[in-house]
Amino acid sequence: MLKDFVHVAGPLGVTHFLLLSATHNASYLRIGKSPRGPTVTFKIHEYSLMRDVMASLQRPRCPQAVWLTHPLVVMNSFSSAPKEDMEHLKLVSVMFQNMFPTINVTRTKLSTCQRVLLLEYNSETKRISLRHYSIAVKAAGVAKNLKKLLDRKQEALNLGTMQDISDFMTKSGYGSESEGEDAEA
Repeated sequence: MLKDFVHVAGPLGVTHFLLLSATHNASYLRIGKSPRGPTVTFKIHEYSLMRDVMASLQRPRCPQAVWLTHPLVVMNSFSSAPKEDMEHLKLVSVMFQNMFPTINVTRTKLSTCQRVLLLEYNSETKRISLRHYSIAVKAAGVAKNLKKLLDRKQEALNLGTMQDISDFMTKSGYGSESEGEDAEA
């Protein structure tokens, strides 16, 4: 059955396969490059289900549009690994980097960056931690009352009772002089 998937992978533009399997001893993740490899196998020591992560958050965020773009791949501590692990880690890092297209920093719109795939190598335990985050762009270095105004772009503002926009900005509940300011980014 896997051969059928490999045969149709080329015409469909599929470059990598991620296969999850489980035995009585452990669960495994196998990542294979289509059509002729290489294949890397990982033993899964711990994992969290998405529904458990969402249940633990106060305000879970997972818009459907987040899956339309590729994640930013961040690899941490792969270059500081011991020499005996370096050859294997080089293959793993190239495999993960090639799963997603490279990002052209000058042409990429900031609004399309909505996910981060973080891979971190721990040289003591010789394990790779994989985490997947949803990120959002927020204004930095802006007064708190102005941030609230920017966050309300879906709602219609009722400015009928006010003479000027400054009345809206100084209205109680939209900020005050005594509130602390955020640090400049």
